[in-house]
Amino acid sequence: MRQKLVMGNWKLNGTKESVNALVNALLAPVNAATNVEVAVCAPAIFIGTVEALAKGSALQYGSEDCDVHTSGAFTG
Repeated sequence: MRQKLVMGNWKLNGTKESVNALVNALLAPVNAATNVEVAVCAPAIFIGTVEALAKGSALQYGSEDCDVHTSGAFTG
């Protein structure tokens, strides 16, 4: 059977504090998950934060592209 992948993003929204809260809330369930890979794709400005928080965990991460706006659904 193929491995499942669940991936999410939140567009160009959030703050460093909300990213910390989201990633920290995901770590325990992601580390306990079996038969599924979990990834988040953060806005480029938060990728360093996600990388540091996910280090040593099963949580995978990627980055969304950049945009000139400061918030909203402009990245993907």
